[in-house]
Amino acid sequence: MDALPASELHARDWSEIPLPALTLLFTKLSAVDILMGAGLVCQSWLEAAKSPCLWREVDMSHSHKPCYKLLVEECAMAKVAVDRSSGQLKAFTGEGFVTDDLLKYIGERSPSLKCLGLISCIDVSIEGFTELLARSLLLEDLTVMGCDNIDDIACPVAAEACPQLKRLVLYKRKRSSSHSPRSFTMGVWTCRRYVMSEYEQRIETMRELRELTLVGSDIDAQELDAVVDGCPHLEHLCLIDCRNLEVPDALRAKCARIKKLELCSYEDNDTCADAFTFQATEIHHNLVYWGSEVRM
Repeated sequence: MDALPASELHARDWSEIPLPALTLLFTKLSAVDILMGAGLVCQSWLEAAKSPCLWREVDMSHSHKPCYKLLVEECAMAKVAVDRSSGQLKAFTGEGFVTDDLLKYIGERSPSLKCLGLISCIDVSIEGFTELLARSLLLEDLTVMGCDNIDDIACPVAAEACPQLKRLVLYKRKRSSSHSPRSFTMGVWTCRRYVMSEYEQRIETMRELRELTLVGSDIDAQELDAVVDGCPHLEHLCLIDCRNLEVPDALRAKCARIKKLELCSYEDNDTCADAFTFQATEIHHNLVYWGSEVRM
């Protein structure tokens, strides 16, 4: 078959691309790429961009944003994405811009939400976070990283509202004076110490957990033992910078059933720093993977 002349190629009407082909093409793009670019090309592309199947997973972390927008614009885009999902949103990740108002918007319109990732969302309050989790009856995957207002209560709230969680990741941060609260990225996070209160120990009540990651925790051997006993399906346990954790032989033997075990004590400074940076990057990849998984 002869190739089309250059003149015909330039004259081709791209608005006539069939809807199924356009929809398949858009699945390769991020939510922000569609909202700010591809969906604005022409009317037919806009209609394709409104297909609910494209909005079951919405990743608005910094690595998926081509440029930094004003917070109000990011929230507005996220709401459009939620609307286009037509109640089918299953995975949402937001970094830096998420507010209580947006969480309420998601909670009221996303009964199928299974995966939630909040990264450096300093405007999210305890009330807003608690309200969303109370509505998210199907939530299986929760990641909270560097969200100052909710770091201390993320675990007890999740244990109360979402005992069916399969994956829980809790990172706390300490902000360097050289960084703006809005400019935080995973590669420059450091650990801020936090104490396992009697409420945070409720991790052991999440019997469906498959993966647990804690960074900067004061968890000790007794508390770890309770978690291992209380979470029989645990397959991946990652504890980084846990200065009170000394694992006796008996507990280590009990942990042998866990397929992937990463225990990095506070004393292992160099190892801990490397593991922390690696895990921060890996967590984001896992968010994308889990989001894709729950779409199915």
